[in-house]
This record gives sequence, structure tokens and C-alpha cells, in this order.
Amino acid sequence: MTSPIRRRHNDPALDADVRRWFDDDPASPRVAILGPVTVEAPGRVPSERVRFYAEIITYLAARGERGATTDQFDEALWPGQQVKPASRRVDVSRARRWLGQTADGEPWLPDATSDRRYRLREGYLLDWDLFRRLRSRGESRGPAGTGDLRQALALVRGAPLAGADVAYSAVARNPYTWLPTFDIEPRHLTSGMVDTVYRLVELCLDAGDIAGARWAVEQAWLADPDRTSDITWRDLLRVAAAEGNTAELDQILDQRKVEVRFTGDHGGGTGRRRAGTRPLAPRRLRRPVRPTRIRSERPNPARGAAHPKVRNIGANPRVSVHLELDRGAERDGGVVTVEGVARIDPRPLSADETAAYLAKYADTPRAAGLSAADFLASYSTVIRIEPTRTRVY
Repeated sequence: MTSPIRRRHNDPALDADVRRWFDDDPASPRVAILGPVTVEAPGRVPSERVRFYAEIITYLAARGERGATTDQFDEALWPGQQVKPASRRVDVSRARRWLGQTADGEPWLPDATSDRRYRLREGYLLDWDLFRRLRSRGESRGPAGTGDLRQALALVRGAPLAGADVAYSAVARNPYTWLPTFDIEPRHLTSGMVDTVYRLVELCLDAGDIAGARWAVEQAWLADPDRTSDITWRDLLRVAAAEGNTAELDQILDQRKVEVRFTGDHGGGTGRRRAGTRPLAPRRLRRPVRPTRIRSERPNPARGAAHPKVRNIGANPRVSVHLELDRGAERDGGVVTVEGVARIDPRPLSADETAAYLAKYADTPRAAGLSAADFLASYSTVIRIEPTRTRVY
């Protein structure tokens, strides 16, 4: 295992903020999105439209110090509509009443500033922000950072923002339409949690803490209840192999016949999805993005259909893939999201591609006790992705 470069970490308020979160500090608003959205605040909970006012608070918490102009606020909450200023002020005032006041008697959500901008007062807590800060400090400490990574994952309660995009009623506005343009887009959060699990599993297994590694995998399944992440399935294989649990290994291999394969060197070339410990300014990838190949299960005549991933691409070829940037880079902590159009390629991988894949994912067949030939025989459908957009955090 190659450990990440140790970096100095300066976040003196982190431990106090973590205590405020886990001690249910009644004086500070706490916005939780690593599961269903919840808001805990010192003010009075609205008697109606609670989900709507929680969305307002979540939106402003995600905007952070930038805040949101009234135009941005209106477009996010009521896209494409002409919003009456009086209606907006009423909704903001009810969210303000819920958030309550600081110990100094100041509202957590002040009136719009002179530049017509709404901004939460410093001191509120957002679980995703705490997660990233704990992850960043944990990585900077190397093996001694296990506790920080575990505490970050303890914040996970379920799939991020689960059910948030479900309409309040048949005639209500569509909620959270602004999410796709934000860093808290659920797939991005899931990628961050899954990659943190990967790192914690590595540290736990290196230390002989198999129970800790298994707990980390269970936290990944909380964030990914459909168990779609190939990374976590490989983590589970490693845990079962470390325990010498051949029965579980066989069960996993029977249950999970899908492997995501990335050929070529995308940034760090690890092929693992990874979310950053903090948003980074967009930067150029070390190499141009090339078409990505995903290997999926070949059709099984006994079942009469291809794997769901293949069927899904047939119905909707628009896909996104999250790839880790180089852990050893000067600015660690990034993920690149590649969006594109996928198509099934009937041709097999070339000899060079096959060799590169086996070299990259050698741990998986080794942990499962499979030969290279048996391993490759299980994943014979090649899917190519032609990139249309990339984003780096």
C-alpha cells in the first residue's frame, strides 16, 4: 500500500465543532444531508411546509460564505418563475424563525445585505462540511488518522439527501432542482463516502482490525443502499479474505458479478471513485480524458437477459463516472467527474488493455482465489464512454 503524502493540517476549531454536532448543541443550527435532510435549530419549527423551509436552509448552508443573491435564491427555489419580493420575504422570515438566534441575540439568517444577498451567520454546522474536514485531517495523519476517518463515517445515516427530490404533493413545485450544480449533489457525496471507506478499510486491515474494516463497509452500504459501488464490493472481498472466510467469498462472487474497469491513466490512474476533502479550483488533468471502458457481466442465457447495467445503458446512455486524482499530487483530495455517452462495444479488450486491467486490479482475483482467466471470463461486456464534460473538485 502506498500511503498519501503527509501534509500539515490546520483546523483548530474542528474538534469543538465535532463535539457540538455529536452533543446536539441546542444553540447552533445543525443541517444534516448525509442521509435524509434534517434541520435541528434553536428556533420554532414551522407548523407547515417543513420540507420546503428545510430546503431553504439547506440551500443557504450549501452556499456557505458566498451566500446567494435574491436572484440566485429565486432561481434556485422557483426556477423560471417571477417571484414577488413580498412572497420571498415571508418564506425567508419563516426559515429565519426556525433557525432562531445566536447566543448574542442575532438571527442566524440575517436580512439581505446591501448587495441583496442572503447568507447564514458563521457558526452553523453542516455534516458534509464536518465530514470533509475530518477526512482531510485523517489523511494528513496517515495511520494515526483512523479515528478521524471513523468519526467522519459515523456522520453517515443513509443515502445522501434521500427522498429530497420527491415532490411535496402532486401539485407542488419540484424540490431541490438546484442540486445538480452544487458540490452536495448526492452522487458526489456518495463517492466521497465510498472512497473514505476504502481508505479506512486499508488502514484497518493493515492494523489487523478486521471488525473495524467490516464496520466501514457497512457504512458504505448505508450511503449506497442499492449496493451499486464496485469499490465497496472489492472492499468486502478484502475483508472476507482477511478473515479467511471462504464461504463469504464464494457468496459475494455469486451475488456480485459486475466489475467496473477503467483503462488508461485518468489523473492518478487508480480507477477508484473518490470525492475531495474540500472543493478545489478546476485544474487540468495530467492527461486528456480518453474514452472509458466499463466491463460488465456478459449475458447469461440461463437468465435470458444482460446485466441491469447493460440494460440501463440501452434505455439511457447518459452516464457519469467518478475517478480519483493522484493521492501523491501536490494538492491531494480531488475527484474528477466524467460525464458522457455510453455504448456497448462488441469487440473484446486488446491484449494491452487486458494486461493493464489485471495489473491495476490484481488484488481482486487474488483475494477471491481466482485465476486471471476465470476473473476475466466473468466480465466480458465492454462499455465505452465518450466524454462530453469533466468537472474537477
